[in-house]
Amino acid sequence: MSESTLLWIEIGFDVLYLITVWPLTGFMYKKRANLSKGNQRIGWLFMWSFFLLVMGDTGHVGFRVLAYALGGFEANPVLIGAGASAKAVTVTFFYWKPNITPIL
Repeated sequence: MSESTLLWIEIGFDVLYLITVWPLTGFMYKKRANLSKGNQRIGWLFMWSFFLLVMGDTGHVGFRVLAYALGGFEANPVLIGAGASAKAVTVTFFYWKPNITPIL
């Protein structure tokens, strides 16, 4: 497969992914009140996990797509670095385990 084809597959996947995950996160926020009392805490944690993930991915993946649109990686190292930094920060929060009592 040519490099150009792989580039367009990656860009298409990245854009489709963001278009899918952002509304899903918003839907989770909007519908959180419909959960039973016993499931509200776990629903809240899932929603925040999705939000942190999509925030990091928007920086990481979104900046990659923007860099491609503006001339490629070599022409936009600041965008690539900013995206990697955004992902590193949100992954840190995503995997951080506060001292909470397990639900299950």
